[in-house]
Amino acid sequence: MSGAVLHFGRIVRLGACVLMVVGWLQTAAARADDAAVRFAPIPFEDDNGLVRFPVTLGGRELSFVLATGTTLSEIDSRYSDELGPKIGITEVQGGFGNASKMALHFCPPLIIGGQDPGIKKVNCESLEELSAHTDRAVDGQLGMDFLRTRVVQIDWGNKQLRLSAELAEQPSPTDVMLEISDSLPGIPCVVGRVNDKRDIKFWAATTAGGQAILVRRDNEGLVDDTTPRLAMPDPGGRIVGHLLRLGDLELGGGHHRDAVCTLLVGGGNCSAGGCDFWKQYRVTFDFPGKRIYLRKRENIAPDEASMTGLAFTRYAQSKLVRFVFADSPAAKAGILKGDRLVRLDGRAADGIRLSEVRAAQKSGVGKKIEMEFDRDGQRIRANIILRRLL
Repeated sequence: MSGAVLHFGRIVRLGACVLMVVGWLQTAAARADDAAVRFAPIPFEDDNGLVRFPVTLGGRELSFVLATGTTLSEIDSRYSDELGPKIGITEVQGGFGNASKMALHFCPPLIIGGQDPGIKKVNCESLEELSAHTDRAVDGQLGMDFLRTRVVQIDWGNKQLRLSAELAEQPSPTDVMLEISDSLPGIPCVVGRVNDKRDIKFWAATTAGGQAILVRRDNEGLVDDTTPRLAMPDPGGRIVGHLLRLGDLELGGGHHRDAVCTLLVGGGNCSAGGCDFWKQYRVTFDFPGKRIYLRKRENIAPDEASMTGLAFTRYAQSKLVRFVFADSPAAKAGILKGDRLVRLDGRAADGIRLSEVRAAQKSGVGKKIEMEFDRDGQRIRANIILRRLL
């Protein structure tokens, strides 16, 4: 009798264990479903064209940017102590012909929009180069390792980011539709046409600068040599690219006239549609369906290049001159690469965001702006009249 009771007890315990496992699996599936489907709209900040949104890592509030041109999600090396142990090294092919080795770490729960998206491993390295073009330091990037199984919608008008497992609504007949190709491992590409001359692969990158980036090696003859352009020197003074306007950029049947773009002198294996291009639309990246839907926004101001001839980068709170375009108002005022902006129209530059500095330089033809710089302890003052350079 006692043996039967013992056997019955074992069955009960086994059944309880089975129910526990089933319950755990159902809970895990529900959580995965929530993470994939039920993300609430996530408010984001437009940081010089980058989609910056809040995340939580181990109770610490951080901010990430959306990075459709990054194969792996990344966390800045400042937070390496909060990650798990290193689990390996992987080599990733970049969009411009560059391959890099990345150290993978176990990632503790990373909460986005109130949900744990289930990101288990991340790359950990310095994001200082990316942060140099933003208003404040970037803590991390949400890459294609997470995004490739999601539908990602960027609603620029309402500053909301939506993540889901499938399309929440059917595209409008007026939406521009782009087919996503797999020409780069893990990075979405679309096909466009420049000046009605040849089809070109474009990397669909939400962290690439400007309207578009053209790789000169792949695009010889697409831009006439007589097209006005502004030279872009590297730190050593070597010309690495030019800023110019494209006559016509066609993507998915939609035409974009006189878009400001960068023409790179060097090599690479793919051009790119930049973040300022995507801002013209409510963008829906349907990665499972391999399509991108673009819905034109109303009352979008035409794109302009800097009207001073200056390009700035951020270092801590300082705004440094990255380069000066030749024959520009800034060049004629004697401003040099490396000068540190001290004041802008009477305001201390340390309290001004990089995006405000850029906006001031595009604030209208004929407007005068007052700029003061520090050059090795010497103050340089310039009153610059804005004019269209392209």
